[in-house]
Order: sequence, then structure tokens, then C-alpha cells
Amino acid sequence: MAMDERDLIRHFFGEPGVDPAAKARARLLLGEAMQGRRRDVSRIGVAAAIVAVLVVSALVWSTSRPRSAAARALDDLAAVPYTALEPGSGEYLHQVSEEVRTEAQEVLGGGEVRAQVLLDVDQWLREDGSGEVRSVTRAVTFPSPEDERAWSESGGPPLPVAGRLVRDEFGPGEGPLVAAEDIPVDPDLLVTSLRDGSIAPYGQGDALAFALIGDLLAQGNLPGPTRTALLSAATTLDGVRLLGPDEDQLGREGESFSVRATNVETRLLFDPDTGGLLSRETYEQTPSGAWDLVGWQAYISVELVRRIPAAAS
Repeated sequence: MAMDERDLIRHFFGEPGVDPAAKARARLLLGEAMQGRRRDVSRIGVAAAIVAVLVVSALVWSTSRPRSAAARALDDLAAVPYTALEPGSGEYLHQVSEEVRTEAQEVLGGGEVRAQVLLDVDQWLREDGSGEVRSVTRAVTFPSPEDERAWSESGGPPLPVAGRLVRDEFGPGEGPLVAAEDIPVDPDLLVTSLRDGSIAPYGQGDALAFALIGDLLAQGNLPGPTRTALLSAATTLDGVRLLGPDEDQLGREGESFSVRATNVETRLLFDPDTGGLLSRETYEQTPSGAWDLVGWQAYISVELVRRIPAAAS
């Protein structure tokens, strides 16, 4: 009985699979088949078999190429229903967070003293970026014994004092809040804008682009399509990884992701049940190759309010 093209493909090559080397195997098997096949199979039929195998193998591979674990987990977060806050006229987004910043100051002799400052942060910002941010110092520590020794040997230069209040006031377009309409949802344009500073000047590298994604999501004012676009953009960043279950600095459990670029790493911890961002952590690589935690921000709450309360005296 004469074989049709599909039977001929199966006879010589077996069923096409998802092996990315399928094209190379097809060429090899074809060479062997041409040497031993029967004369009554026309050259046209063989050519058709070649085309069919290569096309089918390529299509199967392209459509079944697996997404990374990080991409699948970020897709799951994007699918979690999330209700954005929509500030009305005159309303503020009030965000409460805890934060650690590593501050450095030069000392005599050209050295540097580093201290880690734990802060309570309240920010009240309108959609136009105007508002106020208050930071209260809770504690000051040293990131390593070497930093504490350097501080002592340099004469103990002044450090931030617990209870210190810093107030920063912003006019329209000045505060650290990005309006939802200023974030593109087109995938290519969004990734480009995250990387080149068009949305906010966070610096170069995908680790900092990932940090910007986290801060934008933490604002609480982004509609569903924008939130989904940001999470989708995160899947395209170089080196994005799923770290798995983890805890933030406040002991809250979530699912952790990271992007490492050059000597900086950003980690974002999400609540898989609500899809909300719990915290952002920043690591830097030391000369020895270790990665030190140099800063973090834990997002506690965000709500809409009508006024900024008076500062405590």
C-alpha cells in the first residue's frame, strides 16, 4: 500500500517531539533514509517529508517552550484580583512603611563610616505628586563590626539620633509618586521606560528596574491592566529568579523573587493570597564576593485620606 506524507514521516523519523535538536536529527535521519529507501518513493515525496518534519518540529518546539518558574509565579500573581485605590480631588494616598537605609559619611584620612538607620515612614501624596513624607529615626546600628570599629577610631562622628523627625514637602510633580497614566502598558515601551529612567530615575540595570516595579506596585493606586503589565514586564528582566517561600524583616511570609545585575540585587516579597507587595530588599556585593543586605522597605498599609495631620511637636 502506498504511504501518504504523514505515514512516510512516521516511517522514517518517528513522531516529532519537543526536542530543540529535532531539526538536526531530522537532517541526519533523512540522509540515512535516502540511502536505504525503496526506489519507488519519488524525490518529490522525500522533499515533502523533509519540509513536513522540519516545520512540525519547529512549531511544536516554539509553542511548547516552557516558561521559567519565576515567570509562571509572576503570572499567577497577576491573576489575583486586586482593587486599586483611586484618589479623588484633594485626596492623598497615605502609605505607612518601615525602612532601613545604609548611610555613609566620610571621615578624616579619606575613610568612610557606614551606619544603618531604621525609620518609620509616613507619606501623604496626591496623584499629582504633591504632599509630604515624614521619617522618624527609631534606631541606628552598624552593618558590620568593621564599620563600628571605623566609627570609633575616627572619633565617633555624629550619628542620627533616635526620635529625629525629618519632613519633606513636595509640590506638584515633585513627590515620589507616579501617576497611573504615566506608566505605559505597551509591553515593549514599558520595559524600555523602566530601564531608561523615563518613569523614574532609579539608575541603570535590571535590578534597579525591578526595584522600581516594586515601588510602583506598592503605591496602591494602579489599575488592574497597569499592575498586570508591570508583573509581566518583570518576567522579561535579565536573570529574574523565583526564590520561593521567605519572610520579610517584619516576619511576614510570602513568595520571594530576585533580579541580580552587576553588584546589586533586588528582592521583592509578595503575598500570594492578595497579590500585594510586602517588601523590597537591596543587596550589594562585597569585595569578597558575599552579598550584604544594605537596605529594605516593608510596606505596611496604604489608604485614602482627606488631610495631612499636624506633625507631633
